[in-house]
Amino acid sequence: MKLYRLIIAIITVALIPHELFSTTKSFDFDDPEIAALLEQEPDFSVTRQSDKADIINILLSVGAIDLLKEPFFLRSNKLNTRSLLDYPLFIRFKPCKRAFGMDLFYNATARKFFDKNSSNISSYLAVTGDSFITALENVFTRLGDLIGDFDAEFFSTLPLLFETFTVEERRLGLMFYGNKDIDKYRISVLIPWYYLERNYFVNQEEQDLIEETIADAQKRLNGQAPSPQSVCNDAVEQFQDLHLISDKFGIGDSRIMVDMPWFNRRDWELRIGTYLTIPSAFCMTKGLKGTNFKPPVIRPSLNLLDLINQALNEGDFTEGEFYNFLLGSLDNLGAMVLEEPIGNGGHLGIAVYSKSVTPLRNWINLWWTRHFTWNSFMSIEYLLPKQEQRFFISCNDENEFDTRDFESEAQANDNFDFLTRKLTERFYPFAYYATVHPGFIFRSTSNFCYERKKGGFAFGTDTYVKLAERLYNIKKCDALATPLNRKVANKPLVYQSKIYGSFFWKVKQLNRSWVLSLNVDSTWSTSGIGPDYMATFKCDVCF
Repeated sequence: MKLYRLIIAIITVALIPHELFSTTKSFDFDDPEIAALLEQEPDFSVTRQSDKADIINILLSVGAIDLLKEPFFLRSNKLNTRSLLDYPLFIRFKPCKRAFGMDLFYNATARKFFDKNSSNISSYLAVTGDSFITALENVFTRLGDLIGDFDAEFFSTLPLLFETFTVEERRLGLMFYGNKDIDKYRISVLIPWYYLERNYFVNQEEQDLIEETIADAQKRLNGQAPSPQSVCNDAVEQFQDLHLISDKFGIGDSRIMVDMPWFNRRDWELRIGTYLTIPSAFCMTKGLKGTNFKPPVIRPSLNLLDLINQALNEGDFTEGEFYNFLLGSLDNLGAMVLEEPIGNGGHLGIAVYSKSVTPLRNWINLWWTRHFTWNSFMSIEYLLPKQEQRFFISCNDENEFDTRDFESEAQANDNFDFLTRKLTERFYPFAYYATVHPGFIFRSTSNFCYERKKGGFAFGTDTYVKLAERLYNIKKCDALATPLNRKVANKPLVYQSKIYGSFFWKVKQLNRSWVLSLNVDSTWSTSGIGPDYMATFKCDVCF
């Protein structure tokens, strides 16, 4: 998982390394704007207005301002995750009067969805958008006119390498369960205790292609490809842990369920009840393998004057302000798509549900149906609003650029500050607190169960629907004049359909009985969240 090469590629694409700005490269010195800048003293003052005007003219000449018009982020929503408490494998359809249980579980999502239908990061970032690619190609074409041996077509294809990047998620832990009958009421409790990890991911074939392409790009720029020995494995692993992986360990939200029999006959039992999802989650530790990502308290502002000075005098972008700016933007992206709280984000859930157990012989009266039952569970839950931190991008208004005269030296200071601000906005979405309305969750689970004295099996289906969230009362900065794009900040609607099955064994003792089972589920249809699977080993003891 050599995803550190993502950073190398981003730096290569966003701003070609030292060879591009080296004064020893074969520039077209007949270009008056380039010549005027290069003829200045290397240690020119960053406070002179003419310096800012020169830089703006260079950005105009290579089409960089047209590229800056394009939004880098298409969406800014957090990624959807299904609560562990809502998985079908943790439902007990026929518990005894007093029981305690524990599930050892492993849950994994190979490709998280960034929007309603796509697990590719290109649906979140404009790295392959037609408009963005056109503007980028224009920049590289103009650079090719300035630098004779610069292959504009080759470098224009580099962003396409990132199209299928995605996010993985894994959860491993224990789900504790207990229930007790008090008169006609049954009280059940669920509490998970687990490890959560998210990381960027690309498959091996695409990873190999990226490595070959980036090596080719470095060879074109530096004259030779880096040797494999030049990259320290320890440094690579450290980079992954610091910038590409988020993990934590803790106790999740708890759920208390209370139900009672509505119909209780020999051939049919229907129970109705209510449950509370209590936001009792807390994180015990973070960063066991990766990092705890947080957005910067103060968004960085890149000083273009210092950047050009560094390019002219040192010819290296692998250190310093620009490198830190890009690396910080990667960590900020990690706070958006990799960082996920333990539990439900602090939202209290209130639900009603029904649970029924029906012998199959009620429908098919044959000898082999007497050991089969059809079990059903349905619920509707409402998650109460709560204030959370969310990310926002500004509504893209090209009129902000079109109404400015970038060729005017009198407006150079104002134009320069505007471009600097827009550059920060493109790479660092706004992080504001807002009131989050997660809405309703609907669940429907059913299975056929075959049970004998010593064991049996079950197989069934599960449907999960969570409405799209809504954001209100955004605590944005009063100085922000540009309106925010709220639509792309909302998590999309979630739909997930699963199939699952289990085998179980029963062991009876004098004062108690044990139920051991192996269970697995898999997603066969999904939207807004991504396909996942879960495997559990269940151990219940009945007193």
